Amino acid sequence: DLHSFPTRRSSDLFAGGNIAINNSGAITARYGDGITAYDQGGTITIGNNATIIDGVTGIEAVSDSYLSSFNVNATNANSTSNNTTTVINKTTVSNTTVSNSTLSVNEVYGAAGAINVTNSGGITSDGTAIRAKSTGGDGNGTITITNNATLRAFNGDGIHATALSALHTYSNSSTTSSNYSTSRFGTFNSTNSTFSENGTFFSGGAINITNSGAITATNGDGIAAYDQGGAITISNNATISADPGIIAVSDGYLASWNVTMANATVVTTPFNITTTNTDRKST
Repeated sequence: DLHSFPTRRSSDLFAGGNIAINNSGAITARYGDGITAYDQGGTITIGNNATIIDGVTGIEAVSDSYLSSFNVNATNANSTSNNTTTVINKTTVSNTTVSNSTLSVNEVYGAAGAINVTNSGGITSDGTAIRAKSTGGDGNGTITITNNATLRAFNGDGIHATALSALHTYSNSSTTSSNYSTSRFGTFNSTNSTFSENGTFFSGGAINITNSGAITATNGDGIAAYDQGGAITISNNATISADPGIIAVSDGYLASWNVTMANATVVTTPFNITTTNTDRKST
C-alpha cells in the first residue's frame, strides 16, 4: 500500500553475455535440436563442421532485446487497493484506485546482439536445418549465416532467418486521477485526470545469408528470410530443391507512438497495438 508519500523504484539491468560454440563432433539429437543458443543483448557465434542429425532443428540461435533500465515514481496514492508491480519486461499498475496522485513509469530496452552461424557439416533435420531469429536487433543485431554443406530438411526450411522489431523506450504518466486502471495498451478509466503514453521501437537487424551447399526442403522453403526494417542480402550458388527455393520478405514496423488524454471520464482500450512479430509461417 502507498499512503501519501513518494514511492520510487529504479534499476539498471545487464545484457546477457556472449555465446560462442564451436563443434567438430557428430551430433545425433532424435527429439531435440543439434545445437541451440539463446541470448539477450550478447553476440551469438556458432561454428559447426560436423554432421548433425536431429529431430527438430539442426542449428538454432535466438537473440532477444532486454530491459536495460526502468524507473517508477508514485506520490500521494492513499488507497489500500493500490498496488504497483514490477516484472522483468514491463511495469504496470493494475486494479488501482487512487486520489490526488501522480504515477510515472519509464523503461529503456537494449538491442538484441548479433548472430553469426557458420556451417560446413551436413545437416539432416526433421524440421528446419538452420534457423536464426533476432528481436529488436536494430543496427547491432545482424544475422549472418554462411553455409557450405548439404542441408536436408524434411518438414521445415533449409535456412530460415527472422529479424523482428521490438520495444526500445516506453513512458507512461498519469496525474490527479480518482479512478485509474491501466496497463500497456490496456484499459483507462478516470475522472478529472490527465494521461500520456509514448514509446519507440527498434527495427529488426539486417539479414545476410550466403549459401554454397545443396539444399533439399521437402515441405518447406530452401532459404527464407523475413525482416522488419532491416536489409536482407541472400547469395546462393548451389542447387536448391524446394518450393519456393528462395523467399525474402521485407516489412515495415511501428517506429513510435504517442497517446495523450485530459479529463477523460471513461475510455476503454484507448490504444491497442497488435504487432505480428512472426513471419508468414508463425515462427
